[in-house]
Order: sequence, then C-alpha cells, then structure tokens
Amino acid sequence: MSEQKPKRKVSVLSGKGGTGKTFVSVNLFAVMTDALYVDTDIEEPNGFFYFDIEDAESEDVTIFVPKLNEKKCDGTQACVNACKFNAMAFIDDELMIFDDLCHSCGACIYACPNDALSKKYISVGEIKETRNNPRIMWGEMKPGKESGVPIVERLNEKIKTSGESLAIVDSPPGIGCAVIEAMRDTDYAILVAEPSLFGLHNMKMTIKLLDYLDVSYGILINKYTDEDNPVSDYAKQEKLPVIAKIPYDRTIAKMNAQGIIVADVDKKIRQIFVDLSETIREELTL
Repeated sequence: MSEQKPKRKVSVLSGKGGTGKTFVSVNLFAVMTDALYVDTDIEEPNGFFYFDIEDAESEDVTIFVPKLNEKKCDGTQACVNACKFNAMAFIDDELMIFDDLCHSCGACIYACPNDALSKKYISVGEIKETRNNPRIMWGEMKPGKESGVPIVERLNEKIKTSGESLAIVDSPPGIGCAVIEAMRDTDYAILVAEPSLFGLHNMKMTIKLLDYLDVSYGILINKYTDEDNPVSDYAKQEKLPVIAKIPYDRTIAKMNAQGIIVADVDKKIRQIFVDLSETIREELTL
C-alpha cells in the first residue's frame, strides 16, 4: 500500500474586504488538481457562486450556553464570579444569562455548587459541502450571532479528514479571531494586496499577523498597474516576495462580477495562476 501524502493547507487572506481574495482563491483552485476549496468567510461566503453546484450536504454548527434550573439555584453567584465574559448577572435576585456574550467555556457550570446549570445547545450557523467535483466547503453564520469562530473551527476539522492532498482556504477579511482560526495549521499564505496607500496599510497589518503566527507567505498584487505602486515599492524595499501580479483590467472585473472563473476563459490569466500554482508547489515541496 502506498503511503498517503500529508495534507497541505494554503490560505488566501488580506487586510480588508474587496481586494480579490475569493477571485484569487477560486481561480487558483480551478488550475490545481486534487484540491479542496474552503470558504471560511462565514459572514458573507460567496465562493460557491462561481460553481455549478447541484447538491450540497448541510451540517448544523452548535455551541453550548448555560441553562438554569431555577429550583436548584440558591443565589450564591459563584457562576457570575466565575464568568470572565460578563455573560451573566444577578438582577433583583434573579440570574440573567446573556447567550450572545457567552464563550462556551463552561466555567459557570463547574463553579455552581448546586448543579443548577447545565448545557443548552444553540445553532450559530451551518457548513455546506459537495461530495463530487467541484470539491468545495463553506460556512454560513446565522444573522445576529456574535462570532462565527466555531464554524471555522468545524471547517478546519473537516479539512483534516478530507481526501484531497491540498486545501485552498479563502480566509475572512481583516486580522480578527475568525482569521486567526482560519489560519490554523496553514503551511503557506497568499497575501492579496491592492496597489494603493490604503492597501499598503492593510498589507502591513496582515504581515504582522503572519509573522506572529510564523507562517511563510508571498504577496499577490491584484489590480496591478505600472503607475505609482506603494505596495510594490514597499515589497522591494523590505525584500518581501511578490509571487504574482494580476493586471488591472475592466474585462476581468466584469467577468468576475458575473461569477465567471476567468482562468477558464482567458489564457493570460490562466497562465498567471498556473505559474502561481507551481510557485506554491515549490514552497510546499509537492
């Protein structure tokens, strides 16, 4: 029996939304074989719009919050004192539980001397997954929920058990908790940046995060032009790796807005992503 190759995880991220993360992710996925595309932008996932999906399995993602048995509660407030997230309070001798502030740590349940608290499970969103080609997964957070991190955690678990040798992860924008969770076990990151001062500012923030997480990365400049380019200048000054440049082109933008995978219809763009895939394979020694 041949030895199974270790799974590799490539994360595509940026310091803000609208830079072209999903555009890069789906086009890279389109030119790579034996890959899994995972959209972890759980607040507004849109990668699946690019694919003709006939059927996708759905899985509910739940978290637990404390549930009070009023008959057992004697008002010791041990639970309130144990909670570090201000998710409970005694008001007029009544325990108030604020589900949206709860971090599901369980400290209150263990602290209660009367077993007055138990676990109640609530849904925070869902995961959808295709079984056949194209192999994609994505998560969707329910409106009004405070955090989608549990959904990203579950996506990471499913990545580990999938059969593909490579996972391309479309990360959430920014540098918040969901991004950090999406970056877990990442072998290589593609940092998508726009060639503007605002783009440079956000790229610098993301680089700090990647350095902190000790993740190797390469910079992809989207909407590239030969005009003043602060991102390109900064990368040259700091000797940072620029692994690809996607030219600014209204035709590309129009096709992308229509949900067309540009690498499937434009030879020049396809070659850019083929070259990018080879760079990634070299970085991952695949």
